[in-house]
Amino acid sequence: MKNFCYIAILIFALSMPAYSRPVSYAGGYTWMQRHNNIYDSTHIHYSPSSKYSLGYKFEYFRDDPSYAHSLQLNNLLFRKNAKNYQANIYLRSGLGLIHERTRLAPLMFSGLAMDWESRRLYAAYANRFLWGGDVFNMINNSWRVGFALYEGDYGDIHTWFMLQFDHNPINDKEFILTPLIRFFKGSYLLELGYSFSEDDSIFANFIWRL
Repeated sequence: MKNFCYIAILIFALSMPAYSRPVSYAGGYTWMQRHNNIYDSTHIHYSPSSKYSLGYKFEYFRDDPSYAHSLQLNNLLFRKNAKNYQANIYLRSGLGLIHERTRLAPLMFSGLAMDWESRRLYAAYANRFLWGGDVFNMINNSWRVGFALYEGDYGDIHTWFMLQFDHNPINDKEFILTPLIRFFKGSYLLELGYSFSEDDSIFANFIWRL
């Protein structure tokens, strides 16, 4: 185990619709902290409406140590609220700069994120295409399926078990399998897992909606 997670907050809170979706309610702020075996990131954004959000994203890529700073725009392209499930499609795009010790390059990225969930089942797919000149480039495809260990009421602590599979065709860690557990309630979410690849690592996400 090469990397150790620095998460120190164990507050469980986030309502069902808020998972890690990149658009919040109108006037809402969101802080997202992520740690996996490719990068660490912090994303803070504001949603002027329920259709889009705009914020700042910082990322540290470990394989070719580099730092990225970008403005990210998230757009809700589609939402379906049915009686027993909800489905969403988002477009996430960003512009910024990426640098390492001696090189600085413009950064651009874009990708889709889509999810479907009921009170007991969850499925999601996301992709990301990142271009950072001669500093760092990445293509990522991510699939996730999960189920709730029990059906809680609104305001309860909700617990889910999930499996995530990532494919990174131009990254040394080409295939990554991550079993994880998710807790949420109210305004906070915490995910903890372990990623199996050529370089195993702890997986952790923390989200706080203000």
